[in-house]
Amino acid sequence: MNTHRLFRACMALLCLGLATGCGADAKPAWRPKVVHAGGVVRFQGQPLEGALVTFSDSKLSASASGRTDAEGKFTLTTFESGDGAVPGKHLVSVSKVQTPDQVVDKSSAPMVRNARTGPPKQNRWLIPKRYGNASTSGLTVDVAESGSTDIVLELQGSP
Repeated sequence: MNTHRLFRACMALLCLGLATGCGADAKPAWRPKVVHAGGVVRFQGQPLEGALVTFSDSKLSASASGRTDAEGKFTLTTFESGDGAVPGKHLVSVSKVQTPDQVVDKSSAPMVRNARTGPPKQNRWLIPKRYGNASTSGLTVDVAESGSTDIVLELQGSP
């Protein structure tokens, strides 16, 4: 009977040790350092709302992303919401597309589809498509070791 109690006590301590080691403050050793990073995206001089911004660091195969708000501002996330990006040079992509089911004019009636309406429509790019791919966007950003929260991405061209 004593052996059974000792076993249960050891198991309880083991579980407690594992649980406290997995707390919210514990960061896995494999995670690279991230610093606060964000900024603003403008398209033809105006803030770009609802765009997905992605920073890719090819050395560590780490990427960070964020969505722009009404003022075109974004905050990057790599592992946890708003934690930032890995310091160093990044290739950047920005995409904003309208899916066929989205209605831009909120006052218009929703579109009803049936078998006679034909094949589904493709997504429509609302900014030049080249910005949606980091290798063709022409956008690069160097995130400082201390963080970079004033990044400005200026996009030009027609969709």
